[in-house]
Amino acid sequence: MISSDWNEFIKLQHDIVSSREVHPRLGLPQPSWVGKNYSAGGILIVGINPGNGNLDNGLDLDETKVQDCLSEFKFSGSLDDYTSYVNEMHRQQVSSWARWTRFTGALLEGLELTLNDVGWLNSWKYRTLNGSEDLSISAFRPHIKRFIFNELKVLKPQFVVTHGWWAKYALEEFNKISTTKIRNQDIPQRGSGSARQDAILLGQQIRAEYSTNL
Repeated sequence: MISSDWNEFIKLQHDIVSSREVHPRLGLPQPSWVGKNYSAGGILIVGINPGNGNLDNGLDLDETKVQDCLSEFKFSGSLDDYTSYVNEMHRQQVSSWARWTRFTGALLEGLELTLNDVGWLNSWKYRTLNGSEDLSISAFRPHIKRFIFNELKVLKPQFVVTHGWWAKYALEEFNKISTTKIRNQDIPQRGSGSARQDAILLGQQIRAEYSTNL
């Protein structure tokens, strides 16, 4: 992205992590993480939320390190601290996150891209105690208008891969008000074995259709 877009994007991410205080056991709101090589017209992955349950519930990620990075970024709002957060998320995603082998890594394999080339956004920026069942349309609509709508305007993706109903709903709502419609595909919700193969095939299909701009 050009420098002015990066500056606007970093401001949006700082707004997310600073937006409100949450229960300490749920941690800070989680900004999106966008790779250093991402540019307008790229590929974004949109999930539902940063995770479910308290931070001490035996999660896949080392949340202590993640929360430390978020605290530094919340304090400074600097590009350097945002980059440190992104690097930590990338490191842990590859080494620790169960969804990596099932979905993200397989999708990128098909796309022939790396995490540095794409962006990951959650449509809901906070952890939830009981997963998506804690969400409601009445709370979700103003949340996505405040955050992910503005992120999409700045990032200008060519294609979005959504993971879950709430993520797909967020993109559909954005396309209703946007003059530029963003195409998307939801990753098939199947068992872990077939989900990986489906994600690889999806990545290959997207790359074949959009190879001139990837």
